[in-house]
Amino acid sequence: MKKTLLLLLSVVAVVSLAACSSSEYGVDGDFTAFAYSTHNGAPEVDTVTVTVTDGEISAFYLDARQGVVNQTAGADTEDDASDDAFLAVWNEKTKQELGDDYNMVTYGGAQAEWFEQAATLQAYWLENGVEPVEFDEEGHTDAIAGVSISVESYFELAAQAVANAKAGLFQSVLCVDGEHAPELWIAEMTVVDGAASTLSVDVRQSTMDGNAMVWNEKTKLELGDDYNMVAYSDATLEWFEQSAVITDYVLANGWNDGLAATEAGNGGAIDGTAVDALASATIHTGDFYVVLGQLFDAAEAGLE
Repeated sequence: MKKTLLLLLSVVAVVSLAACSSSEYGVDGDFTAFAYSTHNGAPEVDTVTVTVTDGEISAFYLDARQGVVNQTAGADTEDDASDDAFLAVWNEKTKQELGDDYNMVTYGGAQAEWFEQAATLQAYWLENGVEPVEFDEEGHTDAIAGVSISVESYFELAAQAVANAKAGLFQSVLCVDGEHAPELWIAEMTVVDGAASTLSVDVRQSTMDGNAMVWNEKTKLELGDDYNMVAYSDATLEWFEQSAVITDYVLANGWNDGLAATEAGNGGAIDGTAVDALASATIHTGDFYVVLGQLFDAAEAGLE
């Protein structure tokens, strides 16, 4: 009896120990959280990516892409800008990619460039976690030596990225200069047991309000039938339905790095051969496959 009891206690102890040491992160990969905004009338998107390796957080990466508003002079004189045109476009490089050329030290009086302060913040998160510290009204903190930029919103993004990692939710964003104003393409995928269980692609568009850009309140998916492709074009499916054609195909068949738009710029083709199942996606699909490619690259370590 005593031997049996000891055996049972040993089993319970082993199970309890395993439960305590099990990782909160069931999927490896790069998990991103993002926030869109405007800066000086132009677009901005901030991102924090947390990398999970073997069930543990191994890195953080903070970045931001901004844009500018360009002015094209109309027919009037330089003293009369009544018919001038303004268009916002994304910057070619992110703050990390700009490096020293972001010029915070030269023109902002900072002691360190943005990418250097970002590296300090990333190291802090890796060592101390993403719990909030004390911030002033402008989001600055004295808790991290060498970081003078406003960081409160970055802490919020880092916490969201960690939450995404726990949920197995991957996100990817793509900055696109739309025909009339900037766009932000968003791909999302949930991975369960090594396979994609949900997948979506969406777009948030914007409009120009004078010389400033304004993000649309609803995305294309959120607009649904109100996007009105069928009513005002020769399309037979609304945008959200055509988006589902692509994501349903990828969910059913898996991702293929050779998948791209056809020569006509719509549908889908693998290594140049058109995929019949994607023919009903008559919208421009090139950016679909770019943002999906980014998404599956981020999730590669968690996919079987």
